[in-house]
Amino acid sequence: MSLHKSKGLTARAVFILGCVAGLLPFIKDEAKLIENSRMAELEKLRSEAKRLFFVAITRTKEYLMLSSFREIDFGRAKRLTVKVADGIRGSGFARTQASPFFSEVSKHLPKVTTGEELLLKFDA
Repeated sequence: MSLHKSKGLTARAVFILGCVAGLLPFIKDEAKLIENSRMAELEKLRSEAKRLFFVAITRTKEYLMLSSFREIDFGRAKRLTVKVADGIRGSGFARTQASPFFSEVSKHLPKVTTGEELLLKFDA
């Protein structure tokens, strides 16, 4: 379900996938807003996206999983408006940037477990 549809619901576990800059938050026509110096409008949209994200992460009763990815095919990144941290690698992949919401939410959450740590728990 979308973040919008989570309002008012609760679940034992909540998974929010694709927590990378450009997808979360996704601001339609962000580049045009910046280009046209419509920063107040852009900031309003960012605030609404942040509020929506915080609504979604508070829907859980027990488990919260926030997931991102480190690399993406450069062509797909452009189509999805994913922001990339640096240029294209030889393989045609670009490094992504974590959602800016991660840094804000992390101070309110218990210990963060990386994907690698989680996999080690399941392998044991």
